[in-house]
Amino acid sequence: MHWDEALPLLEKGRWRNAQALACIGAIHWRRGDKAKAFESLRRAQAVAPKDPMIVVVRATLLLRDDRRDEALRALADARGRISENKLLTDLQAKIANKQKVDPKTFGETWYQYFPEDLAKEMLTRGRRTPVPGAPAAPEPPRFGARHAPRR
Repeated sequence: MHWDEALPLLEKGRWRNAQALACIGAIHWRRGDKAKAFESLRRAQAVAPKDPMIVVVRATLLLRDDRRDEALRALADARGRISENKLLTDLQAKIANKQKVDPKTFGETWYQYFPEDLAKEMLTRGRRTPVPGAPAAPEPPRFGARHAPRR
């Protein structure tokens, strides 16, 4: 998650490497340079036209940028090349029906491009300390001769 150090290394290895181009696009997305991000993701999709995860990343970021029609077009183009992919079919149906898209359903490959989502998920899943402001759980009753009321 050291984006400043990773970007020059990814730039060196981006020639015909769709994953590197998609990671570059994700870094530009985080920095707020959406034009560079979508250009990099479009090039990644051109390099690996049959990789469904590149299309999923591009469509999800288009959806987050409120460009739903472009996301649907990107998914429809990809479904023309990759017809039997359940991930693309489900994502296209969710976007078309204006349902919430949950990145957890994309699998572990999503976290290659967005590792901060994994860190956030692990924090909420494995929380050991109580949440500030949340009511404390009631203490269960204790049993045994030591804790029984006296007669």
